[in-house]
Amino acid sequence: MSKNSPGIRHKSDQSEDGKTPAANELVLLSNPMLSTDKTKANQIQQQQQQEQRLEMPLPPENANLECLLVLDTTSECAPLHLQYVLSFTDSFQSAGEILFMLVYTVALESGYMCEADYDVCKDFISPLSAISSFHSKNVLRLSRLKPTFTVSMDRTRYVMKLRSIIDSRLVVTEKIYALLTAIVSGDLMILALSPANCMYADGFSSVLSIPRYVLNTQSKENPPFQRFRKMAELTNILRDELFVPMRNKQLYWMQAHVYPSLDALPAELYEYFLKHLDKNQMNILANVDRSLHNIVVRICVAWRKDYEKYYEYVMNEKFYSWRKLLKIFLFSLRPSESTQRRIKKKVGYDRLDPRSRTYAPINVTSKPTFGVLMKENLNAML
Repeated sequence: MSKNSPGIRHKSDQSEDGKTPAANELVLLSNPMLSTDKTKANQIQQQQQQEQRLEMPLPPENANLECLLVLDTTSECAPLHLQYVLSFTDSFQSAGEILFMLVYTVALESGYMCEADYDVCKDFISPLSAISSFHSKNVLRLSRLKPTFTVSMDRTRYVMKLRSIIDSRLVVTEKIYALLTAIVSGDLMILALSPANCMYADGFSSVLSIPRYVLNTQSKENPPFQRFRKMAELTNILRDELFVPMRNKQLYWMQAHVYPSLDALPAELYEYFLKHLDKNQMNILANVDRSLHNIVVRICVAWRKDYEKYYEYVMNEKFYSWRKLLKIFLFSLRPSESTQRRIKKKVGYDRLDPRSRTYAPINVTSKPTFGVLMKENLNAML
């Protein structure tokens, strides 16, 4: 055995301190095999801890309805999955590191996960179809796992390998990876999201101002989310410039059908879509979210005002032949009670009865009912 080889060997007759060791005294020198075993043991222990976190029951879905996403974060409350991610940080971490954790949380909301956690949690997450990117239970489960990423010695460069959560029937393993790189330079953070090398495609990048979103204050007493500002703006930038374009590109490579979001349509197109819906379909659309609800209500109110004006115009028109032709159609609308009173004073009848050719009087005390307008277009929504 060479002098410098690792292993167990006897001490020399005279030690450095001048004391003579016992005849059978042994010294255990450093063995690289032992350090490897310790590393494996630590990895197994961490994996067991990750599995225990995944098996923990999820909180009720209505636990925090007022703060569901990162963009809803205020100085008083934060979504539950963001609190889980921030629990792996401490109050003395720099604003750049905290901002990188925010970027990772938005990535979870956008249909991504840390690739290093896939083997542990693949049985606990639900695959996402091509038309969606957010799954609340997936986000909650993945946020309980400690993020895995590499940091440079000067803590100015962060690298994390992400994996898109996509339906297993569409998955081509090489095409669903993306490398997230963050470089801190002064008060700026430069973000780059690169596809897999086998794709030979361009990535996406963005530049963020760190003090704009994370205040440079440190306190043990206050939670980290009290340092956050303009979370809605940060979320929109990250989704629009990084995560959504990359996910759409990956789905395009896999020849999956990507459907556009209704919220992204130009305002002038909604009217053309809504006129083909019946009452039940419009009610369903209005209950999707607040934005679509406001759009449906605004367009329906505009339609009603326009047709009530047209209604009064025809009834006041001097061309009686046109009035007789359109009377049956227009009175099927049955407008508001006040409009009926005004028309009764000017015209004196409600609708034309083609069988008896007499005029039926208006019943202003009854509750107004609205018939089919343009038959299939509004169907009592006005």
